Amino acid sequence: MQPTTTLQNLTSITCSEKVRLNLQRVVDNLSKNTAMVFLTGSQALGTTTPESDIDLYLIVRGDKWERQHLAPHMTPEKLGLDMKVDVTVNTMQEACKHVKKYGCFHYWAARNGILIYDDGSVESKTIHDIIRQEVSVLESVALWSENADNLIKSVTSLNIKDAKHAKMDLRLCAQTIQACLSVALLRAGIMFGQKRTTVQLAALLPDDTLVHGIDLERVDGWFSRTSTIADCDSEYAVGVQMMNTIHERLRESYVK
Repeated sequence: MQPTTTLQNLTSITCSEKVRLNLQRVVDNLSKNTAMVFLTGSQALGTTTPESDIDLYLIVRGDKWERQHLAPHMTPEKLGLDMKVDVTVNTMQEACKHVKKYGCFHYWAARNGILIYDDGSVESKTIHDIIRQEVSVLESVALWSENADNLIKSVTSLNIKDAKHAKMDLRLCAQTIQACLSVALLRAGIMFGQKRTTVQLAALLPDDTLVHGIDLERVDGWFSRTSTIADCDSEYAVGVQMMNTIHERLRESYVK
């Protein structure tokens, strides 16, 4: 099946020839199981700087193994690129859920990103149909709630081995807190837009009941890949405590 969208359709994109050539190399080296590719981030929004890389959102057919197998091959070295590339990969099953979840990366990538590859399959048409639908707040609340519950299960099942693992687990704690804030905002009828920090999300809440006593700037710091953590065990304990506190408050608010 021939793709319905290629780089030839993207001459109107405001990007350098260097970016265009690198995108062509990406498309030329896609796995046969790739259904859709979206250009996201600053390259899609036209807000690039000299340091900007290429951000891509890929949707592939197959299971999680296909996703895990593909991601390591989407590197500048493997693709012959002379720019850094940051790739997020979803299976079609994952994308069908994530693209419905208002406010998450995948939701915005499929709507504000630029489609640079589409294989024209039945599966990709399903994604197009989802994108055209009006957002369901109730469904988004359910998906964010499920996300928070799953993240908590992931955190509690992990063991801290070193600083690298601690930073990864702290990011999971931060993601859980953001998922809880997203649930609270949507339940209050507040649409919060794209790519907001924990501090920015909390500022939109009707009151501070959910986040009272939580160091939100500290939470945002856990997303940083370059942050240094002097005491991994201690910081991780703080992260788990903050995460559980907000999650429990959110559950209590359902009862009220």
